[in-house]
Amino acid sequence: MSKALFAPGSKVELDGQNAVVSYENDEAFVLFFEGGRQREIPKQVLRLAFNEGRLKYRVDTPHSKLSRFPYLTRSEAKQAQRLLAYLSPMAESTTPGSVATHKAIIAEVVKTSGHEVLPAPKPITLYKWFKKWDASGRNVLALLPSVKGQQRQSRLAPQVVDLLNDAIDQFVLTNKPATAAKAYRSFEKKVQQLELDVKVPSAQTFYNYVNAVHPLERTLKQQGNAVFQEKSLAVTKHYQASYPMERVEFDGVHLTFGLVDEQLNLIAKEVIVFIAMDVYSRAIVGFSYKYGDRVSEDAELVINCVRSVLRQKNVTAGVILTH
Repeated sequence: MSKALFAPGSKVELDGQNAVVSYENDEAFVLFFEGGRQREIPKQVLRLAFNEGRLKYRVDTPHSKLSRFPYLTRSEAKQAQRLLAYLSPMAESTTPGSVATHKAIIAEVVKTSGHEVLPAPKPITLYKWFKKWDASGRNVLALLPSVKGQQRQSRLAPQVVDLLNDAIDQFVLTNKPATAAKAYRSFEKKVQQLELDVKVPSAQTFYNYVNAVHPLERTLKQQGNAVFQEKSLAVTKHYQASYPMERVEFDGVHLTFGLVDEQLNLIAKEVIVFIAMDVYSRAIVGFSYKYGDRVSEDAELVINCVRSVLRQKNVTAGVILTH
């Protein structure tokens, strides 16, 4: 079982000081201390403080999917050993970015370890593993699906997921894409050949993975960078306005941080600021906002922003005053 350390909204005591956990990202938590002081503290530092008894938290702490002590299952431990079999030689190589190095390492590892390291990754997959592993401080847990933070844990065996992604890269995400059915047949055949003692995923499961590929990633791989850049451009990057207020564009900014009162009670975890921008001058001509634990853009937010745009404004000493 995994035990949550703490989560946003938890009241904790760190080194004798009371604090409230404001929010968390992949690497750290932000804590608000009494007196209004705010600190961003890496999760590894907090775990060390917990182990040393310097961090205390309440029993009814909210559940957190991001901060867990890793307890590996037998399957996860086997996958970790498989990953390290390929990653250790990469760490010792003087040319870890070379495709020739990737191919040589894969061939040597398969020759030495046999079925224990199958299926063998493609060179590009090995390099992706290495970059993620290296960025995490060479912590193999960063590559395991069950400890990747908020990502949903796959029900498929890790080896099967690797084969599935390889099939999508080879047949679908290419400048001459094949049908998803053809990609699935190739994937199904490889799983059966490896005799992994796992059930082959259904065609529908495979199609779900194909459909989950981001449209822009699909465009980049299938149609090239030029089309990708064209589709990913925001409207403001290619619309040429001739005069002020000819075109006003709206956009929402989602900010994740904690709002607390003087007693460190958490008021809100998220703020949305809706902004209206004049394309010609790039000036902000209106805004609106809302905050809460879980907020989203809605009609009221847009209407209030439009009202802000239309509201009379007076400019005094360089400051815009609204009525």
